[in-house]
Amino acid sequence: MKLTMIAAAAGLIAAPAVAGTVGTPALSAGNETGIETVAVAFDALKSGENDRAIRQILAEESADPGDPARMINLGTAYARIGRTKEASALFRAVMRSEERYALELADGQWIDSKEAAQRAMARLTDTEATRVAAK
Repeated sequence: MKLTMIAAAAGLIAAPAVAGTVGTPALSAGNETGIETVAVAFDALKSGENDRAIRQILAEESADPGDPARMINLGTAYARIGRTKEASALFRAVMRSEERYALELADGQWIDSKEAAQRAMARLTDTEATRVAAK
C-alpha cells in the first residue's frame, strides 16, 4: 500500500492552499513497515514557497506522473499563484483516476486521495466564487 503525505487538500486551499497544508512532509522515504512513502514538496508548500514546490514536483514527475499526491500538491501550488485552471484540471484528474492512495494531510489526518482532491476542488471553487463576487 502506498501512503503519502500531502499538503492542503483539506486545509491549505483556503488561502489558496492544498492538501492539509500540502501534507506533512510526505512520509519519510525508507521505512520498515513495507509502506511506500513519498515526499511531494511538502516543506516548500508549507513555507509558502510555491514556485520552489512546483519546480520540485515537476522535477520528480517522471517517477510517477499520475501520483495523486503529486497532482494534488502541484494543483495546490498552482492555485496559490492564481493558475486556477491548471489546478482544477489536476484535481479533476485525481477524482477520475483509478489510482487511490491513503494520503496524510498537513494536519495529520489520513484520507483517500479522491476525497483530498474533492476538498481541494471545493476550496478552489469557493475561492474563485469569492474573487468573482468581490469584483
